[in-house]
Amino acid sequence: FKRLEGCCTQWFTEWDLDGCVANVIQGKYDTEPCPENRPECNHASSATTNITAELMGMWYPDLQEYRCKSDKKMPSFMLAEGYPIWYLFNTRDQCCAAFGFC
Repeated sequence: FKRLEGCCTQWFTEWDLDGCVANVIQGKYDTEPCPENRPECNHASSATTNITAELMGMWYPDLQEYRCKSDKKMPSFMLAEGYPIWYLFNTRDQCCAAFGFC
């Protein structure tokens, strides 16, 4: 599923859809899972990464000071679904290029 709501709708529609959406901790696989229907493939890992912690380590534009920072103090809206792609960057140069602050 590309969105959490799609997964919760598929599996919890009859029980607790709102509870599913409210209680999921987003994560990602540290290794690439195997293609579907390939039981002989053993690439999948049960280890996951906390996405929020990963996002907190990225560069973001400080819209008040007009500069890019990586101090884990970005506004919470930048971590909300749909916003990281526009506001969070792997490098200072990427942030500077996007916002022109540097």
